[in-house]
Amino acid sequence: MSRLKSIKSVPNYLEGKIISEPVHDYIRIKTFEEIESFQVAHIPHFHELLYQFCYITEGSYTIEIESNKYLLAKNTILLLKPGVIHASFEHSKDLQGYIIHFSHDFFSLYASVNNFFKDFMMKDYSVFFLTEQLMDEDAQFFRMIFKEMTNDYKSPEYMKNELLKSFLNILLLKMYESYEIVQHSQSNSAATLFMKFLNLLDIHIRKWNKVSQYAKVLNISTDYLNKIAKQEGNRKAGEIIRDKLVLEAQRELIYTDKNISEIAYQFNFTDTSHFWKVFKKNAGLSPKEYREKFK
Repeated sequence: MSRLKSIKSVPNYLEGKIISEPVHDYIRIKTFEEIESFQVAHIPHFHELLYQFCYITEGSYTIEIESNKYLLAKNTILLLKPGVIHASFEHSKDLQGYIIHFSHDFFSLYASVNNFFKDFMMKDYSVFFLTEQLMDEDAQFFRMIFKEMTNDYKSPEYMKNELLKSFLNILLLKMYESYEIVQHSQSNSAATLFMKFLNLLDIHIRKWNKVSQYAKVLNISTDYLNKIAKQEGNRKAGEIIRDKLVLEAQRELIYTDKNISEIAYQFNFTDTSHFWKVFKKNAGLSPKEYREKFK
């Protein structure tokens, strides 16, 4: 079952409007001051197939990502993966900065950044990346890049998309350089297998909740999958699977009116009490208590 069908109440927004179809080869750049529909951002929503870049140059604001709140302060950068449910809350009066939405295929011709980008986004199985406060030198560099991209975006020049792709390429690579996100060689079988595992997890989490199911498809033993998960993700494969499963179940509890037994069955639990046990161990609350918390 797709996310759009399973979480019916969560809108897929683009520029403050609900869209029914994914977009391709897309980029949009706005300053916070230019966003007329900022109030819409207070509603939990997601962007299908679009990444979201936020750079705060002045002030601060609070964002909720998958039911957890984070403060975005001056000189911090947030990068959200596609499909992540988020909502903005209170912000300071002096808030300034930039928001960029872009599709993966917008810069897909740039093989160098693709390898870095894929490794970065897949190595960390969380749904977003938030920097610490930038040092002055890095802050000046990022401010310059965002400003140039904004100017080019507004330009009528017919080559502006090529310029924007180049700047986006520079922007992403600079992030890797600044925060020592190291590219793993394709010959590194452990890193490659781990990325394949995370891809499978995104696709099959509603059907598979056992390490053995993923190990079988990867043609490796469960012990080896646990070993590379620990090496590459700092957690055992089973822990990563349970975290992902509980995160998806939390979405269902918050954004749908399905009963708990139905949600348990949806995630391939034949015994609802086992689902309750797994959920409470990870979330600290029973499914019923968790749903009540967000009513």
